[in-house]
Amino acid sequence: MYRTKRSWLIAIFIAGVATILVNDIFRKVLAIEDGLPAILLGSAPNFIAALTCPALVLLELPKLKALAHLPYKTLGLASGAVAFALLLLYELSQSITPNAVLDSNDMLATIAGAALWLIVWPPLNKVLPAAAA
Repeated sequence: MYRTKRSWLIAIFIAGVATILVNDIFRKVLAIEDGLPAILLGSAPNFIAALTCPALVLLELPKLKALAHLPYKTLGLASGAVAFALLLLYELSQSITPNAVLDSNDMLATIAGAALWLIVWPPLNKVLPAAAA
C-alpha cells in the first residue's frame, strides 16, 4: 500500500491530524482543567503538529526548482525547519490576536516536536522506500 515516500509522508501527516482530533476528544471527555495532565493534553497538539507537519511540507519542497538538486535527507531536515518556523510564528501571532493567549507551554511543545522530527527524520529516511516524492 505505502510503496513510495510520498505515500508514507501523507500517512504520517494524516496520523498527526487524527491524533490531534483524538486528543481533543480525550480532553473534553476527561474535562481536566489544571495540573500536569491539563498542560500535557493542552500542548499535545503543538507537539504533534511540529512532529508531523514537516511531512506535509516535504511533499512540496522537492517541487521547488531551487531545491530539487538537494538530497532527500537534506530536504527532510529543511522541511522540519520550515514547519517549525511557521508553527512558531503562529504561536507568536497569538500575542497580538484578540481572544488568543501566548502560551509558553505550547511554544515548548512546538520546539520539542520539531526537535524530535530532526532526530527521527535521518533514520526514517533510510527505511522509507527509495522512490522519490
